[in-house]
Amino acid sequence: MTEKNLLNNLVSVTMFNQGQASKIFNRLQEEKQIVVLKNNVPTAILLSPDEYDRLLSLAENEEKKQ
Repeated sequence: MTEKNLLNNLVSVTMFNQGQASKIFNRLQEEKQIVVLKNNVPTAILLSPDEYDRLLSLAENEEKKQ
């Protein structure tokens, strides 16, 4: 992920408190992940369902190799 993409994928927890959760969740249709900040510190990462499945599959493949 490039620096520019990372900056575009940051949202403040304040946006959730201001009722913008659906807008944030809608962004996951085009973006793989969104980093949620609280007091300018990463607190959570929201993943699109496709990205979650991809990461889960990678983890399962790694377990099979071991």
